[in-house]
Amino acid sequence: MVRFATEYELPVGRGKRFEPGPVASQVIGGWSAGAFLEYASGLPMAVSPGINPPIYPGGGGNRPFVSSYGNWRAATSGDKFDPFKDSWWNRGAFQQVPQSLLDNSVGNATRTNGLVRSAPYLNENVSLGKIFAYKERVRVQFRLEAFNLFNRVRQGSPDSTFTSQNFGLVRSQGNTPRQIQLGLKVNF
Repeated sequence: MVRFATEYELPVGRGKRFEPGPVASQVIGGWSAGAFLEYASGLPMAVSPGINPPIYPGGGGNRPFVSSYGNWRAATSGDKFDPFKDSWWNRGAFQQVPQSLLDNSVGNATRTNGLVRSAPYLNENVSLGKIFAYKERVRVQFRLEAFNLFNRVRQGSPDSTFTSQNFGLVRSQGNTPRQIQLGLKVNF
């Protein structure tokens, strides 16, 4: 994961590097811009068999049987994954623990598969602000903030329970849509 945060205040206005005059300083002075950027590749994913043998009465210990680690992802119908058409998981790559072994066996799949990752996380939050000075002791700050600026849709996690009828289907969004807010703060 890479995170980058920055804020820049224009060097214009009273007491700054550039002082164009009292009226121009009020108009173009006091502006600042900021950004918080986050980028991450997806996390390794796991599949749950949906049943637990008696040797794990608390649950969470069993895993499905797999024949390979390279075929967990299902083929897509187009150039890229479409959650309305495609399944995330290849059901044929997994087998349920046979009932005859259920009392004393667990599946052979690892906890997660590094070859199958969740959707990447790409997010840009930005802000634009202006400080208005009223006399010496009163300052008013106006801010415009945008979260998920480019309105990127990140798919939620697929249903990873092998016994579920929705196994492999993505039915949620993993982030929030673009949000814009205005703020006003008075310091005195």
